Amino acid sequence: MNLRQLAKEYPACDYCGLENPNGDLLCLCHSNALEDGRGAYHKSKDLFGAMGCHRCHDRVDGRSGGLSKADKRGMHMVANARMLRWLILNDRLEVK
Repeated sequence: MNLRQLAKEYPACDYCGLENPNGDLLCLCHSNALEDGRGAYHKSKDLFGAMGCHRCHDRVDGRSGGLSKADKRGMHMVANARMLRWLILNDRLEVK
């Protein structure tokens, strides 16, 4: 199963904590950082994403919320760490 599909099983938004009881409230929010592979006309790798609700996705992508670039980046880095931790602790990602 890929990370985008895991959004249906993921328990809550990595940004705000909104619960995902029916599996239809979250999606994979990709990083907007160039060092994560984002570029013109393409998204970063899924591994650098985080699971988020639509409201938080809009905030970190700059469509709403009026956050600074540094705030958006910081929010996303924390959310990505939460996602990676969940993936590892729930045996969805093996780390050797």
